[in-house]
Amino acid sequence: LQRCAFEVVMFDTRPLSDEPSFMGDLMPDQYVSLSAVLNFHYAKKHGYTFSFVHMDEATMRQNFSVPWHRVFYFADRLTKDTQVYIREASDQCKWYLYLDTDAFVRDASTSLPAFIGDLAARYPIPEDVGAIFAQEQTHSPEMTFTFHAVSAGVYLVRANAHSRHLFREWSAASADDPQLEHQ
Repeated sequence: LQRCAFEVVMFDTRPLSDEPSFMGDLMPDQYVSLSAVLNFHYAKKHGYTFSFVHMDEATMRQNFSVPWHRVFYFADRLTKDTQVYIREASDQCKWYLYLDTDAFVRDASTSLPAFIGDLAARYPIPEDVGAIFAQEQTHSPEMTFTFHAVSAGVYLVRANAHSRHLFREWSAASADDPQLEHQ
């Protein structure tokens, strides 16, 4: 993990008030800007790249919601980044920490290599893992039922064949979404 590059990624259709420098006026009543500032700080503190991907609604694939566009983004990004790393050096790796715009890194003192290393020590995570997701948890009183699904709001992705396969398959499954607006 010490030789890996890391990038913190956020994705939304709502613009920040002054992306990407955060030197202008932020809108304190909009958590999107506040969580972006916290995650930007975390990334810069540890020497990571930070990307706030602003998806223009006019260029979105018709009938697909924003969550699907995050999947499309990573499917495309993983293919492009892997080609760059293959050209530069085959022993390099790249990790992404994806955070929804309502999420932020709570412990800014813990680096991603330390966090991933801790996860690997506690769980049977293969060395060539493509992505790490958490399971949704019950949150009383708002959510009193058990939801056995992965959280698509915060996850780690390692750019490799496994993650490329995952995001290609996930993208392909988009056409089967029962909530898709068919015309």
